[in-house]
Amino acid sequence: MPTAIVTGSGGLIGSESVARFVELGLDVLGLENDMRASFFGLDASTGRTTDSLLARYPEAFRSLAIDIRDREAVERAHLTVVSRPGDDEQAVLHLRAEPGGDRLGELALGSVGADGAPVHLNLHALRDGDGFPADP
Repeated sequence: MPTAIVTGSGGLIGSESVARFVELGLDVLGLENDMRASFFGLDASTGRTTDSLLARYPEAFRSLAIDIRDREAVERAHLTVVSRPGDDEQAVLHLRAEPGGDRLGELALGSVGADGAPVHLNLHALRDGDGFPADP
């Protein structure tokens, strides 16, 4: 079955993307670290949305709680997709919310690492399927 990987799958756009991909007939692997909960507290958690997607699409959606800046975790996630016989990645959709509010200044320095590295890691994993370059 073709598979899409959606980072930020518990967010507003990510969750709608999951639903659309499933409706198009793809399996979806969501990568979610629920940083909203750490930025804004448990009331802002994306966990409820992820749980709802898992209940709505039990056969087609699965979610991994990983930090997409973690090279080894991203590599393992991609390998779980391509290691199943007959499966292949068809899409990687990288969705990342920019934190806001009173912590924006504190968090802004991490923006390059939070955005650039995951894109690089996911693209290399999708292209190569067998590892990453020495340094992103």
